[in-house]
Amino acid sequence: MHWPWSSRLVWGLLSSLLLVQALFTETAWAANPISFCKCLCGQNVTIIPISPIPEKDACNKCTKAFCNKLEPTLCDGAGTGESVTVSCFQRDSYKDEIIVWIFLLLTFGLLFSALAKPYVARRFRLFNRPASNYSALPA
Repeated sequence: MHWPWSSRLVWGLLSSLLLVQALFTETAWAANPISFCKCLCGQNVTIIPISPIPEKDACNKCTKAFCNKLEPTLCDGAGTGESVTVSCFQRDSYKDEIIVWIFLLLTFGLLFSALAKPYVARRFRLFNRPASNYSALPA
């Protein structure tokens, strides 16, 4: 059966989603993830934001001296200041969040349209129309 306005509706939704993504892309590219320094000494773990403003080489600041300076009590009862293990990681950017939200909205929109299609068709009798009003002539 044919749903006369389904392709137009789908293309309209896709084009509007692409427009929304295009509007937020500049913001998403500009949103660099914030870097964090993870300081580990025995069982003690501390996560320190390296800089409130994202920097290109922020992970270079994450050293044993940085951890010992900001958290002098990190190794109390767990070892010495020399046994500190450091690692740098970054939180996800806004771009990743926007992509996930667009995917979820598109998925749930398609599921909703698939669930609503029989009710809409029954309401407007889109699928119960005869193919044509013409009948065959007797031979």
